Amino acid sequence: MSYIYDVLLNWTDNPYIYEFYEWQPTDDIEHIKKISILRVDSNTFFDIYNYKIKVSKELLTLLYQKTELFNRKSGSHIDYAGIFTDGFRAVAVEFDNKGLSIFKSAFLIEEETEIINMATKMTITILEYKVIKKEVKKDVFMTRLERKIKKHLSHEFDHIYQEKNIDKLKYLYNEWYNDQNYDVDFMYKRMKRMLNKEWTNQHFALYNLIKLSYLRKWV
Repeated sequence: MSYIYDVLLNWTDNPYIYEFYEWQPTDDIEHIKKISILRVDSNTFFDIYNYKIKVSKELLTLLYQKTELFNRKSGSHIDYAGIFTDGFRAVAVEFDNKGLSIFKSAFLIEEETEIINMATKMTITILEYKVIKKEVKKDVFMTRLERKIKKHLSHEFDHIYQEKNIDKLKYLYNEWYNDQNYDVDFMYKRMKRMLNKEWTNQHFALYNLIKLSYLRKWV
């Protein structure tokens, strides 16, 4: 089995795997001392990267405590984790003791390049696995910040509507559409629908307006 040493992993348990340029200091970043690498075919890699999978007990046995950590006070290993690459991309995956993928991570660019270079000298491993859940990834071409802003806007619209803050709803609606149709249900539903459309700078402008409205409360 091949290994790579001294890498950083940013574990996520949601459908999105954050690329290195979206990492934040508050993320669950671990400094890995040593972790194994398996080369797989492109179809297998696609499933591993995009879906929740369950791997065989044989793979769990192969991976068991092969991942060593730096600077952890209690415990120096991750029980079941490894890196998978098809020679073009790479992803780290942590599994639970039943073989279910629970966390995934991308890499810093220089570390992924090293993994891909190593893969050229590796043979392809045939994995026994099942796709458990094909997670729906909406807005796959949006950045992490853009998805966060859309989520915040959705929550804000829901809150305003539920609290019957009609003046604020009218204000935001008019800023977005420059429209004088002030039927409350119509405004709310139309603004919610616009969140499903392609990202534009107007989303960001509306987000800043909402932030400003909260800041004014404290002035």
